[in-house]
Amino acid sequence: MHDGKKEPAKRANTKKESSRRIIGLSVFTMLFVATTLTILMNRKTDRLCNGDLNAKIYNDAAAAIKSQDVDTMHKIVSRIDQSLGYTSDTNCMYMVVSYYAFIQDSDSASHYLGILKKTYEKNPDLAEPYRGLGYKNIDGLVQQVKKLESGPNDFNSSKVYF
Repeated sequence: MHDGKKEPAKRANTKKESSRRIIGLSVFTMLFVATTLTILMNRKTDRLCNGDLNAKIYNDAAAAIKSQDVDTMHKIVSRIDQSLGYTSDTNCMYMVVSYYAFIQDSDSASHYLGILKKTYEKNPDLAEPYRGLGYKNIDGLVQQVKKLESGPNDFNSSKVYF
């Protein structure tokens, strides 16, 4: 037989459990959506550095190197840093190392030079804008970073070794 008092209590517990499940599922859904949106908004999606030797970024980078315009170099490196896969693009890495060498940040220049060397082994082609400035390979940049690493007394900031 059913006891009239037990059945409403059972229904109340079922309603509480159901409410808890709905709240838990809602909280989980909100956290999932927030996390997904954060990841999507911060994801590097720009294919600025795509290995295309005719990419506009290389023209911009070579012009900034030639003019030694540190503000433009900084802007270009910031754009490169937001580009998906830039560390596997020899020409984008060339600009990144050039920038850090130019501003005499030996730690960053050395770090990125290590990445550039690995990338250069796989793809030793410098884009035409760099070749047009006389840069046939990364040897001059390697020498510049070595001089920078040896200390500020051995580095003449008025002479760029690109």
